[in-house]
Amino acid sequence: MNKNSTSKKKIETIYVEKFLSHFENLEIEKSFEKPDFILKQQNEIIGLEHQIIVNSKAREREGYLKNIFVLAQEELQNENPELLPFFATCYIHENFDHSLYRKNELKEIVKNVIRECIVNANTLENPIIYDIDWNPDDFFFIYPQLGAWWQKRISDEEILSSIRNKEEKLPSYRENVNGQIWLLLVINETGESSYIMRKEPISSFESKFDKIYVLEYIYNKIHQIK
Repeated sequence: MNKNSTSKKKIETIYVEKFLSHFENLEIEKSFEKPDFILKQQNEIIGLEHQIIVNSKAREREGYLKNIFVLAQEELQNENPELLPFFATCYIHENFDHSLYRKNELKEIVKNVIRECIVNANTLENPIIYDIDWNPDDFFFIYPQLGAWWQKRISDEEILSSIRNKEEKLPSYRENVNGQIWLLLVINETGESSYIMRKEPISSFESKFDKIYVLEYIYNKIHQIK
């Protein structure tokens, strides 16, 4: 398993463990591929497939901003060797539009704002970051907090589309697991690319998964929709 696959599986495991915290005597038996996990509840084996639902356009924006912060972090370390390692969470202005600036310009703004905050305990006025929380750490890490308050309520179609996509692979899951197959849909990560749960009930639908759950990660809520 390569580095990216290992990192992806670690993230999946975090989500699944939070989901399992809502059940008694249900635990991960082993990490798998088709489906993602094999669960065990007493003597019962359950296959669990996992899917994160995101807004792809907003996810691209988040990826662009995270890349800016990675570049700023690397240059801060190289240009300011006197700085001790720190972990900084940078809160992004809700209406910030990165398309109005060139990439290098954004990187320089981020570097200057963070340097001023760490060295002089002052937050410079700027179009990107409105606040910074930081603490000394063993490693340098600068993280853009994009704000769960931007998240929209998920639609029926976004949920049903994710279920349909996973159902195409259901026969291969059945071949590998002699037991029920559950589907876990994850929403409510950090950032505007994720969603929160709709207030209205999901429209009536049919699925060959034995059970389907939606996990709101930050709120730590689960919703059984089948």
